[in-house]
Amino acid sequence: MAVYGIEQWISKEEGLNIQGFQINTTYEGSRVVGSVEPVIEGKKVVNWGFVYGLDAIKNDKTGITNEDLYIREDNEYIKAYESTPQGTLQEKYGKSDTAAYFARTMRFGKKNVTAFTSRYKVRAYALMEDGTYLYSDVAEYTVYDVADQLYQDSKFMTLDSHNYAYNTILKLVNPNYQELEYGWGSSLVKP
Repeated sequence: MAVYGIEQWISKEEGLNIQGFQINTTYEGSRVVGSVEPVIEGKKVVNWGFVYGLDAIKNDKTGITNEDLYIREDNEYIKAYESTPQGTLQEKYGKSDTAAYFARTMRFGKKNVTAFTSRYKVRAYALMEDGTYLYSDVAEYTVYDVADQLYQDSKFMTLDSHNYAYNTILKLVNPNYQELEYGWGSSLVKP
């Protein structure tokens, strides 16, 4: 569907996806992982990244919708970040052998209940060779929800990361959170 007045398109294309979410305990931030094919809808992709939106702080909605989530500068709750070479991943996080996998880590500002329970919307974007943009579906997350799923499913890659999630995020948000034994697993939460 077209977003009127600008050359932006919302796409449900399989070549542009949010693959999942992680908690990066080394950089102390949440990480979104995306993928983009080199050619989508017969056009070469020249650049890509993520568009983030702050959906709610505590229980206060900011008023943004999924349709608002595109590259723009007129909404204080929406921000786009172009992918960089440092954000390009060597690992394959999806089924495609031809896609570029990329990530962005957003560092935790304050480590408090509000920061860990604020709700975010995110979608991947691709800039096409003709100057138009394509967008993936929107995924939503909170840092707490990602940490909870990783913790419950034993998906943290190290014992230190497992303990960091429990002590820094989960127990802070929910003082009665049940501590679990550490186990090995995959580190990606699917949207």
